[in-house]
Amino acid sequence: MKYILGLLALLLLVLPISGQSIYSSDIQTSAVANSADITSINTATLTGTDVSLTQSVGQTAIGDGDMNLYASNSANILASNDASLNQGVVQNAAGNDVTENSANWGTVNAGGDATTSQSLTQSGVGTGTVDQTAGNIVQSSAGSNAYIGQLVQSGAQGNLVDQNVLNLAWGIAPTGEIGQTTIIGAVSATDAFQSSDNIIASCQMDNAMVGQGAFVAGNAGNTLIQDASNTAFLFGDNPTLGQFIAGSAISGNVADQYLSNNAVFAGDGGALAQHIEEVAFAPQVTQIVNNNWI
Repeated sequence: MKYILGLLALLLLVLPISGQSIYSSDIQTSAVANSADITSINTATLTGTDVSLTQSVGQTAIGDGDMNLYASNSANILASNDASLNQGVVQNAAGNDVTENSANWGTVNAGGDATTSQSLTQSGVGTGTVDQTAGNIVQSSAGSNAYIGQLVQSGAQGNLVDQNVLNLAWGIAPTGEIGQTTIIGAVSATDAFQSSDNIIASCQMDNAMVGQGAFVAGNAGNTLIQDASNTAFLFGDNPTLGQFIAGSAISGNVADQYLSNNAVFAGDGGALAQHIEEVAFAPQVTQIVNNNWI
């Protein structure tokens, strides 16, 4: 008999508030079942002095079927002082197909500091596909500092392993930091993929720090691919854009590394840096690197 565990958590807030306000959604489940599914949706429109919205989702599941976790955290925040939008998701699962899919998006405007963070962790073992997808999409303005960060990490073993990560940001502040880090340890009977995109559509601040780190340790029966792109449009003086990429690959057929670090500077000064490491064992090994300052 097939057992399915389903959980839907929906938090909807449309509230004018004042003072220091903290809103959170915390969902933690454990299951031993054929299949297990979690869907958590956290949505809010918040106005106040100091405002924080946080979503925390955890899944521990073991079974013969599919294990799925979907988390969505979205907000429109306006704070006269500090504001933050945070998402933390952890999945520990073994089954057929194991999926962790999370999105953190919103508009965060603050008179003081504006902070937006997304952290995803996956430990997945699947007889089929182990997939991790993360999207951090933020438009933020701050009177003091703007911080936008994304950390996505996976330890995965399956027939096919896939990690797909996007950090898309717009930031306006006197100063700030925007960064993305993706990490995967993958063992795959066929193919293993890491795709990381850090796209700063507009960064309007002086002395901005924008960085991307992508790390892979993988063993694939057929193909292992690491694809990392760091692209920023920087409006302000003396920004720093950096990319640090490292890969260790063993593949039965193909081991490819595609890297792109691109900057458009519209102010005075600035620095563009790229660091790459790769150790690969495969019949076909390819490394394509672009580092462009426009």
